[in-house]
Amino acid sequence: MGVYDLHGGFTLALLDTLDKVIYKPDVVSCWVSLLVLPFCLLKTFRPRSNLQCKPAIKSQCQEEFIVSAIRLWGMPGGSLQLLRETLAGSSPAVSDVDDDDLDLGVQNIKPCKRKIYNGHYTATIRVLSSSGVALYSEATLEDLKTKHPFHHASSLPHIPTDQTISYL
Repeated sequence: MGVYDLHGGFTLALLDTLDKVIYKPDVVSCWVSLLVLPFCLLKTFRPRSNLQCKPAIKSQCQEEFIVSAIRLWGMPGGSLQLLRETLAGSSPAVSDVDDDDLDLGVQNIKPCKRKIYNGHYTATIRVLSSSGVALYSEATLEDLKTKHPFHHASSLPHIPTDQTISYL
């Protein structure tokens, strides 16, 4: 399995899907296939062990993951199966609770779970220690001005242009 399998396979799947749209422009399923193709084929590989989190192994697993999806896409009923798997694996719909109403700790839980699931432990620590984004207000602007005072750019001393420099 090489880079050609990945790039060439995706190119062939895309061209085949585009051909279907060109030859059957009134068939909605052809358009749907074109729209979901990248969503179904270019999914991110989720490591299931610490070993799979190592960059070289994760990269190889990602490539294998995409190549197997490309092969399945080309089989009869494969695109529908991939779409079902993709939709089943997608995150649940966001509830109608406004994020502004949630406590900062609760807001950080969702990104933390996502980072842990992907094996990004350092990023999880950054999210947990973040105090979030400050609201836009006069108080915030004053705090920023206090922390980052404005200084005019330094200027070079004025040198008259009529003086010539002689080299010895």
